[in-house]
Amino acid sequence: MGRIFQLALCTLAATSARHSGEGLFLSRQVDNGHELRDLGEELARYEWSKRGWVVQERILSRRIIPYASQQLFFECQEGVFAQSDNGPTPFTHNL
Repeated sequence: MGRIFQLALCTLAATSARHSGEGLFLSRQVDNGHELRDLGEELARYEWSKRGWVVQERILSRRIIPYASQQLFFECQEGVFAQSDNGPTPFTHNL
């Protein structure tokens, strides 16, 4: 799996899925109104961040699009971008 993540142009992550049987592209309530102070903390609250393989996925993938229940994120080596944000939030710590 490590090689797959390393060679992928982008990894799609089912951030809000509670288990592997749930789909990725579900109807969602888009939230355009709240400010995110720490995108790392925002991503950590989803079930996705509690799964063991996610550490490998996040370290080895060049780019990840976490598809959450309320918005999309884009994570790369430069930082994290949120659908409801104006610009990137640089990483303040490493995984």
